[in-house]
Amino acid sequence: QSREKTYRLLIEGSRTGLIISRISDLAVLHVNQKFCIDSGFSFDEALALSTEEFLNDWDYQQIETLFSALLNHPKGQQQWTYQSGDLVHKNGSIFPVKAWTHVTEWEGEPVFATVVLDISEQQRIEQALSASEQKYRQLFDALPDSVALFDEAGILIDCNQEMASSHGWSREELIGQPVALL
Repeated sequence: QSREKTYRLLIEGSRTGLIISRISDLAVLHVNQKFCIDSGFSFDEALALSTEEFLNDWDYQQIETLFSALLNHPKGQQQWTYQSGDLVHKNGSIFPVKAWTHVTEWEGEPVFATVVLDISEQQRIEQALSASEQKYRQLFDALPDSVALFDEAGILIDCNQEMASSHGWSREELIGQPVALL
């Protein structure tokens, strides 16, 4: 019994969301605290929903196809199926997730256990990094002087457009070449 208590504490204290859904009707049987935080639903509200109600732009056929693949996997092997997509927050907004689902038992009943990782912050950071890189590239290429960056072995890793043009090459042709080429 102490082992079960330990497992419950691990599930509830996890930094990823967890949804346990009955296979027969996709009713939600359990969610952990992290899922409630990410989705905005209380534990009781989440239990009153079906898995389908959390999914954004997934029709029943897509869900059936995913779950069919899990159910038809050879017995005795745990098969995790990865999906990325969007979930619906209680307030109606959409948030991106990575999710891994597999078939297991919950209180003696076959269920789908889905681990859900909210990647909203990761996507925000990636977009900010992309915008920053784009600004850097524009400034770098707008410099009137030739500029080249080399690694410690003397291999060109980047150059601006002026450097490439002044040597009669494209940037793509210069990158990866040794400094001796110039």
